[in-house]
Parts: sequence; structure tokens; C-alpha cells
Amino acid sequence: MRRNPIATAALIVAMALTLAACTTGSGSVRIPASPTSTPSGSPSPVVTSPPTGVAGTLVRGQATLTLSGGLSQTTAFPTLGAPAIWSPTPGTITLSWTGADPVESISIGGPSFSGQQSTSPTLTLAFSVKSADGPKTFRSQAGECTVTLNPAAPTQIGGLVFCTNLKSVDGAVTVNAQGSFSAVG
Repeated sequence: MRRNPIATAALIVAMALTLAACTTGSGSVRIPASPTSTPSGSPSPVVTSPPTGVAGTLVRGQATLTLSGGLSQTTAFPTLGAPAIWSPTPGTITLSWTGADPVESISIGGPSFSGQQSTSPTLTLAFSVKSADGPKTFRSQAGECTVTLNPAAPTQIGGLVFCTNLKSVDGAVTVNAQGSFSAVG
């Protein structure tokens, strides 16, 4: 089926105008309440926070990680990366933090949850740190690490990570790791 390019362009413009009309000055989306009136006959109020299960806007955060074993160091990750996607269950986690050096980063990705879960093919924890031998990258998706979320609210997330015998991606170094992270909207 071939689409009319003018109709397609008009639809894109209409969608952009609708989105612009539904945003506040802070960039968050306004979701109008039901189109009913209050008893006084005035329009219904506008809901300005996303409903449960919709990604919250996270704008700042930090993480720290302490390594022992093959590397012994503590690294701070003071900057929340973009995009910072978090929505409570059933939703998604795509969060990353960066360190002072561009090579330093930590990320958590997968389906959202509450409480504690081990890493798996669907829930991954990855981090890169500087070492005397150059940058080292670690990725856990086979249960070497546990991730605990607390709090896990729509616009605030925090938690802890613990890893045991996690090998670097190149297999050269094995570490134990413990750390904390947070992000808020």
C-alpha cells in the first residue's frame, strides 16, 4: 500500500503540534484528566505526573563502585547519562552513570523489578574503569552480580550492586565489586 506523502507530512505535523500542546515548560508531558467537568462546571484539572508504569523523567544521579581482587580501587560516577529510562514494574531500566574520565561508566539494563535480582541474559550490569593496564570492562549477565532496588518510585530509584568473581570482558582480570547508585527526577 502506497501512502500519500502530503497526508503523511500532515500527520507528522499534527502529531508534533499535539505533543507540543501537551508539554509543560519543564519538558514533562501533561496528561489531561477525563473530559468531565467538576461539580461547579469548570474543566477537570490537568494531571502533570506520569501514571504508574510510564517512564519517569530522571535528571540527575550518581553511583560509586569499590573493586577488590584483581583491581583494588573505588570509582565515583557523578553524572547520570542520557537517556535515563526508568519505569516501575512492568517497565524498563536503562540507566548509566559516567565518571570523571570518559572511559569510566556503569550501567544497568533490563526489565524493571523491585527488591533484589541476580543478573541474567535480560538484566545486565556493566562497568568500565581505568587501571594501570588501561581501561577494563566488566559485564554481568550470568548471575555473578545481584542488583537491589530501593527506592524504586516513579521519579526516584536507588540501590546496591554486589558482584563476586566477575571476569573482565577480555578475561584478564577477576574482581569482586560492591557499589551504590541513585537517580532522581
